[in-house]
Amino acid sequence: MSDGCIASSNSGGYWGAQLKFAGYDMVILEGKAAKPVYIAITDDKVEIKDAANVWGKDVYATTEALKQEFGDDKAKVLTIGPAGENLSLMAAIMNDLYRAAGRSGVGAVMGSKNLKAIIVRGTGKVENTNPDEMKNVLSAALGKLKENGVTGQGLGAYGTAVLVNIINESGIYPVNNFQDSYDPEADLISGETMTANHLIKKKCLLSLPDRLWSP
Repeated sequence: MSDGCIASSNSGGYWGAQLKFAGYDMVILEGKAAKPVYIAITDDKVEIKDAANVWGKDVYATTEALKQEFGDDKAKVLTIGPAGENLSLMAAIMNDLYRAAGRSGVGAVMGSKNLKAIIVRGTGKVENTNPDEMKNVLSAALGKLKENGVTGQGLGAYGTAVLVNIINESGIYPVNNFQDSYDPEADLISGETMTANHLIKKKCLLSLPDRLWSP
């Protein structure tokens, strides 16, 4: 980003896995497109395409339209909505419909480059020289996550917002861009309060797959 500002944001989902299956560890974007575009990646084939038909559309409409045009339901879409297009400083980059990389307004970065989306489908595999040992390490790591009260029970019950009260009580809650680090009203948007007062139903977004190293 410009002015020496470094952004850091992340999201879950399967978009990153598809990128790896296509043979890439990352995508580096430089410059700005002359008009709205999106990037389509199928293994070693990378194309920059006109995004005029999805520019102005929200994440749901964009994802559906690009997957139909791409012609492969296993493809994963990473996109911005109108907020990113209009350079909102709190715009997120969304993938797999519901996964948000929201920290530091990275959606505005995509919008500033006239990049609407990146759709990717990989058919390769991630080779592992010792798959049995990998399974053992993975199983041990997952066991620790399941045993922890926050990652094993809290996240499943309340989502990421289970961290609101934990972070706030630790004195590291970002208030007004960290002008303060504690908010006495933080509990109003905590996972516990949101679940008790506003939750209608839950939707399982991501289950732990049996195979993490093949498409």
